[in-house]
Amino acid sequence: PVPGAIAYSIATVYPDGRTAPFSSPGPELTFEGQGREQIFWRVWAILPDGKRSPGSKSRKLRYSG
Repeated sequence: PVPGAIAYSIATVYPDGRTAPFSSPGPELTFEGQGREQIFWRVWAILPDGKRSPGSKSRKLRYSG
């Protein structure tokens, strides 16, 4: 969690280049993947003044459905 954050914005990138944005009002986000894929994701904190924090480094997530 980022101190003072009011929400989080998450961007995911799939192997075929598709992107999907998600947002969350707290430090957790749950979503269901489709099939067996590996995605990359980054997160930004949304601050009370409407600005975003610097993005996290890109991370990898692999799930099997």
